[in-house]
Amino acid sequence: MGAYLIIALVFPTANLNSFKLAVMQGLGQHARVARLRMLRHGLILAAMFFLTRAGVAPSYLLTAHMAADIVTAFRIRRHLKLPKFRVAFRQPRRAWDTLKQGQVHLFTDNALDLLLNIDLFVLGLFVSAWDLGVYAEAAVLVRLFLVVSLGIKPILRRQYAILAAQQRISALMTAFRRQGALLFSLRATLTLVTLLYYPMVLDLFFELRGETTQSFNIFLVFVPGLIFYAAFSAQEPLYEALGQADHLKQLTLIAAGINLLLSFYLVPAAGVFGAAAATMITMLAHFFLFGRHFAVGARLPKSTFLTAGLALYLVYTLLQAAAWGPAVNFWLGPILIFFGVLRVRGIWCRVGRENQSGFP
Repeated sequence: MGAYLIIALVFPTANLNSFKLAVMQGLGQHARVARLRMLRHGLILAAMFFLTRAGVAPSYLLTAHMAADIVTAFRIRRHLKLPKFRVAFRQPRRAWDTLKQGQVHLFTDNALDLLLNIDLFVLGLFVSAWDLGVYAEAAVLVRLFLVVSLGIKPILRRQYAILAAQQRISALMTAFRRQGALLFSLRATLTLVTLLYYPMVLDLFFELRGETTQSFNIFLVFVPGLIFYAAFSAQEPLYEALGQADHLKQLTLIAAGINLLLSFYLVPAAGVFGAAAATMITMLAHFFLFGRHFAVGARLPKSTFLTAGLALYLVYTLLQAAAWGPAVNFWLGPILIFFGVLRVRGIWCRVGRENQSGFP
């Protein structure tokens, strides 16, 4: 009951903060918005750390969110003050126009949160709280893998929007290919290290209690979709830059629908592994559907990514079987992946040269 009361108190403040940050984002104060969001997340982590060390009951750990949102609200107030509430009723047509023009951007951000929340909801209907906690361990690492992708997304949105506004379509697609290659390379390296030393990585975040093997097996199910989803989800601002935000919304809703149907089908039969499989398949669907509305010359050879993913699997199998130890794996693994990814970058560069005239 205490947790529900805290959520009820946090909900209005958190929503108002999100609304004000959106207004500031629309006013072009991107750097300030990024700092305020980082402040909020940092306060939550710090408060959570001290509350857990103090032995506070789990339900009351939500006070960390309350404190962070209150501090963030005061900081936002220094930079933005909303008009009086009654002003909104003087010209109600403006509110309707805003909603009408903005509806194309609904569900175009944080698709991963939507997928994982669907998983947790369906799992809560069919599995025990213990299994749900084990699944959450693997889900935390999934989110960790996407920290760079989510963090770089606003930067890519600004870069792509500027290039599109300047009608530099060829440069825009070159940047798209280059960023995708770098993100895929980074994800491949992090995936390899995590799979080889999963207990060590997991021990950084959790007090393990005999569930390492099950958590590892759950994470292993995520991996085939995660390495591709991580490289492409950060590139979603390209849709907005090309004026195709409505297609991005369709992609997100299709992915959410696939995940919901698969979760209800697989979770009753396979439990937490069914939920992980549903999300993995949904991530692969997102990968294959990404860019299907782009011009033919702008589409990327997805088969090459699949080849690179297979190369990653072979490198992991080799290093796991050889058991050379961290001293060798930490330098040999990235080198092997690098030469495998060179093929991806080479094909992208060739596609770029073939389309230097731009895209329709």
